[in-house]
Amino acid sequence: MYILGLHGGNHRTHDASACLLKDNQIIAFAEEERFIRQRRAFDKVPTNAIMYCLSQAGIKISDISQVVFGLSLGSPKLINQSDYLNEYIPKEIFGDYGDIEVKIFNHHLCHAASSFYCSSFEKSGILVVDGEGSGLATSIYKGDNNGFCLLKSYPVNQSLGYLYATIAGFLGLGHFGAGKLMGLSSYGKPRYLNEIGTIYEKVSKIKPNLAQDSQDWYINNANKLIAELGFEKPKFIINFDKNRAAKKVVPVFSQKHKDIASSVQVFLENKLVQLAKECIQMSGSNNLCISGGVALNCVANSVIQKTLHLNNIFIQPACEDSGISLGAALLALGRHVDYSSPCYGPSFDNKQIKSTLDELKLEYVYVNDPSLTAAQFLANNKVVGWFQGRMETGPRSLGARSILANPMSRSMTDVLNKCKGRELWRPFGPSVLEEEGANVFVDFSSTPFMLKSFYVKDEWKNKISAVVHVDGSTRPQSVNKKDGGEYYDLISEFFKITGIPLIINTSFNYNAEPIVCSPIDAIRTFYSSGIDVLILKNYVLEKDK
Repeated sequence: MYILGLHGGNHRTHDASACLLKDNQIIAFAEEERFIRQRRAFDKVPTNAIMYCLSQAGIKISDISQVVFGLSLGSPKLINQSDYLNEYIPKEIFGDYGDIEVKIFNHHLCHAASSFYCSSFEKSGILVVDGEGSGLATSIYKGDNNGFCLLKSYPVNQSLGYLYATIAGFLGLGHFGAGKLMGLSSYGKPRYLNEIGTIYEKVSKIKPNLAQDSQDWYINNANKLIAELGFEKPKFIINFDKNRAAKKVVPVFSQKHKDIASSVQVFLENKLVQLAKECIQMSGSNNLCISGGVALNCVANSVIQKTLHLNNIFIQPACEDSGISLGAALLALGRHVDYSSPCYGPSFDNKQIKSTLDELKLEYVYVNDPSLTAAQFLANNKVVGWFQGRMETGPRSLGARSILANPMSRSMTDVLNKCKGRELWRPFGPSVLEEEGANVFVDFSSTPFMLKSFYVKDEWKNKISAVVHVDGSTRPQSVNKKDGGEYYDLISEFFKITGIPLIINTSFNYNAEPIVCSPIDAIRTFYSSGIDVLILKNYVLEKDK
């Protein structure tokens, strides 16, 4: 039986995606942004993602048993099911779908399912935290073999996601600049923790205006309170992006701005610890699943784990809204699936890659061992674009579509940020051999999806300075032999050459663009950025050749 899970559409959505299950296996799962090359695919139907899912399975839409939807932020609560089918899978594109069963699920319930059913836990507390979904900002669930029980929820005027988005926007990072804000927070001290708390508490006492967009409502009210506190926005300067021959407006931060960033980060951490503790107590389980966009805050995740002394935390890598389609499909399935790897996107074989290279009349060489070749380039301080296997799902590259670099010199941080057109203060994380993680990081535990943060041991800080953030921490991805494949081999070869069991891993994209999907995407990014070498399966391109 095939189940197709969908998220997106013209309902104030972002991160449109599609997920296809067959029986209890994930056949395909991908985000629309990767195909249309528009970051986060705002208000888009996942047409291309659906086509990919069908193509991967070798089926037609009429072979689908169920189509399931996750309600988005602005989805109408009452809607004819045929309207959903007509919007998402119009017959003029996909053909006749016949008598197909349709289900529609709550947004936060989809988040909960996307984490719990991908975990190994038979029973778990589940914490869902985002800006808002289906009228809620935070939900606490208990999950077990009988399904899900909603234990508690918090309304939109208590949204931690919107509070964080407000501060990100105030600091000139954009309301979707949570990742940047997390990185900036390490440069400051939480001197304005009380002020951030005041903003949160005062907004939580204001009754939401149901006639207004919830995010706009929250941000407008929070910004009024920020103004009352006398906080001033950063000044902006114009930089010239040499790679793209374009002007770029960037904020200039004072120490006060960095302290504001630190304050909202610590406030978030404190609130999440309280919520996680509440979740564990109410669910009666020491297992914890976390989902929703706020779960991408790896620093907060580690604070939760350390403060509450938890051994069993699971966070699904597409925990933001791209995971809604996965969660909807899993709710229809009603049981756990194997999610040891998030790589359910398109792959391209050597024949397809060679055809693209020849058509573009590019010079290349074929290598028998791309892992060893990449390791040698990295040891020689070359920046490598790495394109192998099926594409990852979620905002973090995890070794299928990655830009890689040598972590041994601090200067590599500036090289990579310039390469990607990013702000120079932004940090990078490493991919580390899992068996070596405890030697390098303090209180290390498995983190295959790059969703935790650890402090680097003192004796390693100078050896891997390019991945050590200003506060001595880093956000690693642990790679094991069982699941790591060629990526594990690459890091192992680099370890043999240099004695360093990790490499820099960042997403294979240029600033504000989606992660690359196809060979042509990778080639375009390669030639319009500062990447030195591109390795597409067994084919190698060098710029100085």
